[in-house]
Amino acid sequence: MAFDYAKTAGQILEMVGGKANVEGLTHCITRLRFMLKDMGLPKDSEVEKIPGVLRVIKQGGQYQVVIGNEVTHVFAELQKLGDFSDGGRAENGGPKENLFSRLCAFVAGCMREYEKKSVN
Repeated sequence: MAFDYAKTAGQILEMVGGKANVEGLTHCITRLRFMLKDMGLPKDSEVEKIPGVLRVIKQGGQYQVVIGNEVTHVFAELQKLGDFSDGGRAENGGPKENLFSRLCAFVAGCMREYEKKSVN
């Protein structure tokens, strides 16, 4: 699916509450993984209407936006828009989780998705 990565990234960033609401940002093979200050700000149905977004998942303390194979391109545009650095974490002076906490949250998120696929 061809779409404008920069436009999609801009719309996603706006809909999750802007740069000020993002404590951290990473990605996996198909998903953007946001660590948000306020998980109540994003309107899931509006995020899912953005071209290129397949669905939204909230799990493991993360707000995950499923993009699919194009995720690396959208992630790169988000880094430019949000001026993110340090492995995707926003430079906003907010508290950062330690590496172990982030690793546990990531593994838990992956395992939950694996369990769902195994059951079906």
